[in-house]
Amino acid sequence: MVSKNGISFSVVMAMLMVCSGAWGATIYDCTFEPGSQGSAFTTGALTGQGTPAWSEYYSSGYDVGGVVTSATAHAGTQSAYVEQYQTSRVDLGAVYRPKWIEWAFCPNLSGGGDQQPTSQFKMFNLRGPIGEMVGIYTWVQKDAGHLMFWSSGGNIDLGAAPDGVWKTISFEHTIHESGVYTGAVNVYVDGVFKGAYSVGNGTAYNGVQTMVFSTTSGSWVEDGAGYFDSIHMGDASVFVPEPATLLMVGSGLVMTWIRRRK
Repeated sequence: MVSKNGISFSVVMAMLMVCSGAWGATIYDCTFEPGSQGSAFTTGALTGQGTPAWSEYYSSGYDVGGVVTSATAHAGTQSAYVEQYQTSRVDLGAVYRPKWIEWAFCPNLSGGGDQQPTSQFKMFNLRGPIGEMVGIYTWVQKDAGHLMFWSSGGNIDLGAAPDGVWKTISFEHTIHESGVYTGAVNVYVDGVFKGAYSVGNGTAYNGVQTMVFSTTSGSWVEDGAGYFDSIHMGDASVFVPEPATLLMVGSGLVMTWIRRRK
């Protein structure tokens, strides 16, 4: 069936599926909005908000947990912000192995922090509580302006990450039958494939329990600033269209073209 504007019903349905991205089980989904993830987030200190609750990672005497702000957001009207020796984390309480781990971020390395030439905004996860092995480790460094990825399975330069621009990053894992990560992990930025790295069976990391967003460098003197939002862990991506959905969109567009030609 073709509507008055020439768009077929199949195209509309396919586009709705792309936008929803809601297939399969979701382990954790947080956009820092009122009512998000089982608890209403309000502007102000992030520590103690959410279910499970976000907290600071205190280790140096400088750390605080960041804030919820309405200054900018990837989705909705609120996001979380960390700057100048701040580290925010959420502990899921158990180790999970979602196929997809992804989030949105917006660097503010020129407008926050101590303005050091190599200030950083870091995003990573741990396979257990604080102190466990790092699985996914990404960072944006001011002097390079690029989003970088590091793991024991390889390093990838994921491209430019300019200040004030929201980006999404997605990690697609191959889940082994034994329940640990193994094989290739595909990395996407803004839904576009950027590269892959390998995870040995039990040699790198076998799941995620803790998500961490930090502005501190290893030396604790080159802090940066950045926003994060739209955190998702589950069986399907909310940022990367499924191949079957792309096929549906393409088929719908072809059918529309044929009908309009007739």
